[in-house]
Amino acid sequence: MIDLRTPMIKILFIDDEWNSHETMRKILPPEFSLISAVRGSAGCQILRSEVPDIVLLDHFLPDMNGMDVLRNIISVPAAPPVIMLTCNADIRNIVKAMQIGAFDYFVKPFDLNQLLQSLKKALISKFPRYPEILNHEDGSLGLLLGETTPMKNIKRIILKYAPSGSPVLIRGESGTGKDLIAKTIHVLSPRKNGPYIQKNCGAIPESLIESELFGAEKGAFTDAVARPGSFEQAHEGTLFLDELGEMNTASQVRLLRVLEEKEITRLGGRKKIPIDVRIISATNPDLDNAVETGRFRRDLLYRINTLVISVPSLRERVEDIPLIVSSLLENTYNGTKYLQPGAIEKLLNYSWPGNIRELKNVLERAILTADSDTIFGKDVIFYNSRI
Repeated sequence: MIDLRTPMIKILFIDDEWNSHETMRKILPPEFSLISAVRGSAGCQILRSEVPDIVLLDHFLPDMNGMDVLRNIISVPAAPPVIMLTCNADIRNIVKAMQIGAFDYFVKPFDLNQLLQSLKKALISKFPRYPEILNHEDGSLGLLLGETTPMKNIKRIILKYAPSGSPVLIRGESGTGKDLIAKTIHVLSPRKNGPYIQKNCGAIPESLIESELFGAEKGAFTDAVARPGSFEQAHEGTLFLDELGEMNTASQVRLLRVLEEKEITRLGGRKKIPIDVRIISATNPDLDNAVETGRFRRDLLYRINTLVISVPSLRERVEDIPLIVSSLLENTYNGTKYLQPGAIEKLLNYSWPGNIRELKNVLERAILTADSDTIFGKDVIFYNSRI
């Protein structure tokens, strides 16, 4: 089983010699996953469907010139680093490949240790915190349970976005774990030692949201005392604004001003207070509709969606359910509770409108109502179903 604390790194290897592919599989560390292609055209197609992290590319291919394949790869948005491999030691080819955009160039037969070092350098160029994650310094990615392609893609995106200070907008249905993704980004970011403040904009009364976010001075309203708001509390850290689409338009205007000016004024105060905060927002998928109907400001959306993460629903990754359930049982009951195959099958065949949050509740109810440590299909009961 994959160690979830370590991201599985995808390497696309384009080479027409199958022996080279077998050799590469033997020498790669366990956190690397090799995707093979023996033709340049196949490699270009795989590039778009698998989203590899690194490409190893042979210069001479049966259907395309390696340089043309290199140009094709480099033209892709957020192109992965490309390491060229060739039997030809002509310095002109090496210079040309590097000019086109190759990350590195090796002449066969090459030193395997040098190639591994180049692979790790390429990873660091793409994921600056790769060495820390490889050494399990914080293990934060292990909180994001899943081995399906959607979850692997989410983990790669998190690793790409975490080092940046740009705003992140996390879109997804209720219960998909948007808050966990936000916390993971913070922990993997340069701000990890700073504060992490989370506010649910949908749970704060309209009359209090501005004082909650921006703070208040004594006398600003009845019984008001001087206190900092969420922005001040999150200074030099991260502020996660959950359910941002529920914020009223007046507060949206003030939030936009704060994001642009990077300073706040407490409610009832005059002093401008500079803030250094990274904003991560979360919303359900209908934010675009809220913009069209005037319930959410378009200019604020443009300000917060510099980087976007779309979280898959649980029904889009049902293959992850056994792993999620296993982890929940292990962490909560030390592995003393078990699901009979019929119960697992029932979980896999359900549509999960409430996503992971609903899965946790259904599992908890099944454990409490089961007659023994083994949970059968009859013990799994859903809220909106007679099954």
